[in-house]
Amino acid sequence: MGPTERKGFDLVPVVDEALNLLRGSLPASTRIVTNFGVERAPVVGNSGQLSQVLMNLGVNANDAFDGGDGQIAISIDLVSGDDPVLDALRSKSPGEQKERVEITDVKPRGQQLLVGALGGVSDCLRISVADDGSGIPSDVLASMFDPFFTTKEMRKGTGLGLSVVRTIVSSHEGAMRVSTAEGEGTTVEVYLPSADRSVELRSGDDVSAIPKGHGLVLVIDDENDVADMLSIGLERLGYEVAVGRDGKEGLEIFREAEADWRGAIVDQVMPEVRGIDVIGEIKKHRPDMPCILCTGYSDTLTEKKALDSGVDAFFLKPVTAETLGRKLGDLLGD
Repeated sequence: MGPTERKGFDLVPVVDEALNLLRGSLPASTRIVTNFGVERAPVVGNSGQLSQVLMNLGVNANDAFDGGDGQIAISIDLVSGDDPVLDALRSKSPGEQKERVEITDVKPRGQQLLVGALGGVSDCLRISVADDGSGIPSDVLASMFDPFFTTKEMRKGTGLGLSVVRTIVSSHEGAMRVSTAEGEGTTVEVYLPSADRSVELRSGDDVSAIPKGHGLVLVIDDENDVADMLSIGLERLGYEVAVGRDGKEGLEIFREAEADWRGAIVDQVMPEVRGIDVIGEIKKHRPDMPCILCTGYSDTLTEKKALDSGVDAFFLKPVTAETLGRKLGDLLGD
């Protein structure tokens, strides 16, 4: 895979599009409210990745309700250079940006977590995702962005969602603040350097510009949130989607209608059966069927190894349904 494309774009329509997907993936008991304090939000980066940040934060906020009613408030605003939060997030020493994690107590009973550090930027765009859920316990707060850290039950999540958020924000030279109080909710704020006014802004990834698909596609991913979001996104592109929650279940679903599938999108790191082995089994029966392998963590698996084994395309997570839909259409010749 080549380097991720970076360009200047307006974050507002990207957030709007992510909110549409988020509303479709969360239960009716979760209410989403928005407050955009800016009409335009110019940034330089990758619109698909920043959309994934919002999706992951929204799904994580919903987990705080534990199946009950709750509200998630999402906002975008511009923060000026003299704001005390920006000052707290600025780098204090060389090389601090990616490694910094700092917890402090805030009144009356809460804590705040600072993750990453900003460079010498003057103004930042702030994306805020606030829930009125149970809050984050102090023993969880420090580890919430670590890879594979999760408080979910076995097989309900791998703990990669917030780690992906941290990686994306860091790659955009941004930083985060988490404010939480047990029993009172949590607010996650993402700070991204605001692009200079002279930067040419293009639209973010536009679903309408992606060729519409058709037919039956199999998504296999043991992280329910990821599988659900991919399913919703691919259905919006015109595909019919079936979901397998692990490799064994995915293969069982595949065998029920071997001749009907148009393609498969498979996660690599799953319990019991790795994604590359799942694709190998599919290819024994349907060598013509395009299979895309995705991973958020590669256990020595490279793109070359994946392609040499028969995989048709290889993506590192986070990757959007729109990107996968475009690639699947290319492989199918649609």
